Order: sequence, then C-alpha cells, then structure tokens
Amino acid sequence: MSAGHKRANKANITPKDAVEFCVARFLRSFQALCVASRLYQKNHPLTLSALETVELHLRAALERVSPVAIGLENDVLVYCPAKNAEPAPLEINSAWTELADNWKRRGIRTLLVFPRTNLAELDAFSRMVNQPRSFSDAEWSARLAENRILGIRVNDPLRQRPTAALATLVSVLSAQTSDRFSGLSVEAAASAPTFEDLSASLRLLAQLESIIGPNAQQNSQRVAESIRAAVLEAESRTVRQLLRTMSKHSPKDSESADKFLARLSEYLLLETLVAQFIGNRLAASDLRGVFLTLSEALVRAADANADTREHSISPGSLDATLVRAARALVPGLPERSAAAAEFCAQRLHESFWD
Repeated sequence: MSAGHKRANKANITPKDAVEFCVARFLRSFQALCVASRLYQKNHPLTLSALETVELHLRAALERVSPVAIGLENDVLVYCPAKNAEPAPLEINSAWTELADNWKRRGIRTLLVFPRTNLAELDAFSRMVNQPRSFSDAEWSARLAENRILGIRVNDPLRQRPTAALATLVSVLSAQTSDRFSGLSVEAAASAPTFEDLSASLRLLAQLESIIGPNAQQNSQRVAESIRAAVLEAESRTVRQLLRTMSKHSPKDSESADKFLARLSEYLLLETLVAQFIGNRLAASDLRGVFLTLSEALVRAADANADTREHSISPGSLDATLVRAARALVPGLPERSAAAAEFCAQRLHESFWD
C-alpha cells in the first residue's frame, strides 16, 4: 500500500474506530495474560511481561472510553464506544469466537473495567477466569469482593439509565430549594452537622429507599406523592443537609436508586465525622473505635439472618447512629458478605484521612 493510501486511511479513522482498536488491543493482551497465567507462576518473566502489556493497553483504551465495557450479545462480542452508548460489535476476528465460548463456560456475560483497577487486580482476575468452572452472578460478586477487586465488574449492565423513581426523587428535592429555602444557599451549611443531624438524615434516606428502592411502585405519581410526604415531614435542617450533599454528588449514569442513596449515606457519614473531629468533639483516639463499631454493624446488617435492632443501644448515641449508617450502606456493597462489609468500613476509614 502506498504512503498516500496509508495517510488517506488514517484520515478516515473515526473516534469510534479508535475506541474499537484500543478496546480490541486490550482484550487481545488480556487473552495473552490468561494464557501466561495458566502456564506459568505469578512471578515468571513471561507472566510479568504480559501483565505490564495488559495495563499499558488498558490505560490507552481508558483514555478513549471509561469504563471499558465489553459483553456478549447473541454470541457476538460487543463493546460500548462511549459511556452508556449502545453496544456495537467488536471487529470481526476469529479469535473472538474462542473468547466468547470461554466466557460462556465461565458465566461471563459482561466485563466492565474502570480506571481504578491495577496490576494486582488484573493478575487476580486473569487467574479467576482460568478457573475450570462457571460462576453465577452472585459467585462472581463474592469472588471479586474476596479478592478485593474494585476496578473490575462482571455481569453488570453495559449501560443503565437512572430509574424513573430516582429521577422523580431528584426532581422533588430540587423543587424544595425554591419552595423551602428561598434566599438561602443550600450549599452552605448552617452549622457543623452533629450526630443527631446524621441520624435524622439517615432516617429520611431509609424512608426514601423504601419508596424508590428495588421494590418501588411503578406509578410515578404515587412515588412523587410519597417522596413529597416524607420530605415535608422532615425538619428543614435535615432536608437542607440532604440537598447540600446531593448538589455535590449527583446520580451517576449507571447507578441504581438504592446504590445512589447508599453513596449519599457514605458522604453524610464522613462529612459528620470530619466536622466533629475538626470541632474537637471527636478525639483521634476514638476514631478507630468508631470505624470498628461501623464495621461490626455492617457485618450484621449484611447478614440477612442477623438481628440489627437497636434494642440494647441508647437511641441518641453514636453507636445507634452507626447502626443506622450501616443499614444505609448495605445496598452499596458489591455483595452481602462479611468480607465486603469489612472492606467497606476500611475504605471509609481511609477516605476519612484523605
């Protein structure tokens, strides 16, 4: 091919073509890593070289699209050329047939890789893919949690729009800004949040979760009426705190309603702990105990058979607040296990100091 033809072909490359090329290159390098992991020990030079190549091609792909989202639809390998875009068939390649068959044998329908992943996660995941058996969705979630893999998800939807119930929640709460706080800045806190404020906000979030969570009604008018009723019953300070948090942390494109509320709970908890710490009402020596209590409460909350009532705890105490926080955080766990609960508490502890 002449140099002129090469330049013409390069000029005709679209952004979608560039994404497809980078995603395919990453996927081929991941296949090579799986082969190396199957044949050699973890520290073998060929395994280490394959691992470095995978990360190099992954970072190149993530510069084009984030996350890298690949799936199987009607036995055809597809990818998302942009976030939440309609999946498109990956380049025609006979090697993909073998990959698709291998994914089906392992119970993999979709693979999402996020920027936060790293060499250790990619190595651990390649060894999981080499296991000679199929895993259910729950088993994949459990295995990823056990290996503390946060940047890779298996069998999540390739694209997911916010639910109508979540959109209704955002709309109703946004209306409160003008109806209830005319002339006030929602973003500015009236005063440092207390543990009583946190408890009140968590109670409101629990009410909202029952309205817009997985078992939400399909009637949008009834959902809106239920949200308005819950908000009107809450104190203005509580609603304002929730609105302030939502203004900083809006729903993500691929986020379900219950996971969004769990994420808000995280931010409310950390905001309160930081405010109490800065105000010298929470000593540094007490923080370890706070997160240990939260971890224990999370483990109980993640266990469907555990008793999570606050019968032996003073209703207005910090421990009672942490129990409520644990229940609010559970929908955000990758799966309901002690390992996932403990890791969540550890991650929040680290986030507190960031």
